[in-house]
Amino acid sequence: MMRWALQRRDVLLAPASPRDKEWVRASLALPEIAQAFGYSLLSVPPSVSDHDWVGVLYRGVDRSRVGFVIVFPPVVSFPVWEVACAIPERKHRDGFTAIGGADAVTTYFLDMKKEPALGFRIRVKGRAAQALVRRLGYRSVARMRSAWGEEFDFYRIDHQIWSARKSRLGPTGIFQVIDEDHVPAEVRVLSCH
Repeated sequence: MMRWALQRRDVLLAPASPRDKEWVRASLALPEIAQAFGYSLLSVPPSVSDHDWVGVLYRGVDRSRVGFVIVFPPVVSFPVWEVACAIPERKHRDGFTAIGGADAVTTYFLDMKKEPALGFRIRVKGRAAQALVRRLGYRSVARMRSAWGEEFDFYRIDHQIWSARKSRLGPTGIFQVIDEDHVPAEVRVLSCH
């Protein structure tokens, strides 16, 4: 079990505590979040399983919990870890936090865990999310339609694409890895498998 957090400026990504996972489960039941994650409004979103990696985004000096990242393990139809990110409350939604979360989880999976690639699934009509991944420099590799007609683009990020992104970030783009002894008191449980 690893204990860590990643921080760049005032965006902090840390593995979710059991209490955070309850908040994530409740957020997945919100229609807007369920749709963004590709779940039909007619079905109950799946629970967050022990096989999924769940991280929480904190922001600002007060370390407000503003969003979460779920990374699903590879499957036959999409053979890389798949990232899904949400910032449930509109008042917390901004590109800086979303980009910080995407960069943090990519740092963890590609740089620290040495995974060969990551993927993002983005709704075609999710204009803000589409703009965000284009700003990151990622390109769509496939498009699929869900059983209820929603279209999604798939983005695959490998080490070559990630290296280009990191070179554009420059020195201010480096994440600080924080071990459990240096994590703010508000972010105490930092377990990840």
